Amino acid sequence: MKNNVEPKAMALRGVHEGVLKSVTKCAKPSKNVAVLDVGAGQGALSKLMNEAGYSVKACEFNKDNFVYTEVEFKEADVSKHLPYDDNSFDIVVAAELIEHLLDQTLFLKECNRVLKPGGDLVISTPNILSLKSRLQYFSSGYYWSYDKLDIENRDGLQHVTGRTVEQYQYIAQPYGLKLTSIDGDKFQSSSRWLLIFYPLMFIIAKGMKKDFYSNNKLKLMLSRIIIMTFKKN
Repeated sequence: MKNNVEPKAMALRGVHEGVLKSVTKCAKPSKNVAVLDVGAGQGALSKLMNEAGYSVKACEFNKDNFVYTEVEFKEADVSKHLPYDDNSFDIVVAAELIEHLLDQTLFLKECNRVLKPGGDLVISTPNILSLKSRLQYFSSGYYWSYDKLDIENRDGLQHVTGRTVEQYQYIAQPYGLKLTSIDGDKFQSSSRWLLIFYPLMFIIAKGMKKDFYSNNKLKLMLSRIIIMTFKKN
């Protein structure tokens, strides 16, 4: 670590632990399992996965931000290109990154390129389908974890693109990535309280002749963060 600086998690508490849990479902910790941490921030998740026993590499657009020196690091604009060879990694991890990217299709294409055949992509992102997020959108026009954009700011730190799980599945499919699992990091207490509106939601959806069940699974309505795992075909 640079000057003994402990890397800080640039995510809500518990998110990295939830991501690591999803990673372990893909493959048990082993130095034979090559993992890429994309958009690694200061390196907190890289540290967590390295100490769990994986062979970890990391990339981040700001080289001065990354302080964890126990893994190989490359500076990279991950919105354009991942600086690794084809078929290099068993698992690619993007924690709290994809909502910062405008061209998510290019990013998914790059993830598919650097993954080995049969490899896994693990993505965590704010859950815009939570009941708390839906209420916030209804009242303000902004999803939970999304705020008014500074139109002149291009530092890459703003949340600019929010999608549903179904939409991520749709844009990932042409790039050879199949959704295999959906997890969440924790249930929001505020979303639990909003379940009182579940019967009314059902009645309204049916009255409008909309599919009710696809976006109203309990995990989608209550989870703060959604963790999606895709497998390279």
